[in-house]
Amino acid sequence: MTAHASRAHGDWGVVMAFLVLGVILLVLKWAEVAWVATLPWGWVLAPFGLAALWWWWADWSGYTRRQAMKREEARKAARLEKARADLRARTPRR
Repeated sequence: MTAHASRAHGDWGVVMAFLVLGVILLVLKWAEVAWVATLPWGWVLAPFGLAALWWWWADWSGYTRRQAMKREEARKAARLEKARADLRARTPRR
């Protein structure tokens, strides 16, 4: 499983937080609302850079791969437990 395929299922929390913050700041800056209008563009666009940095680090460090492996192991364990439970249910009691 590639890093991009595993990301489709999982750990979007950090990236989504950066992206949502970036979009909110961008809209507020564009609409010239409150104190955000006085912020330099670098601060407004920084969350997008942080999201890209997080993606780079997650792939570089192996974090994405480890998370994918954890999800796969959990799926395997659940499948094995279900198969065992099914076998116990089918076994006639004496």
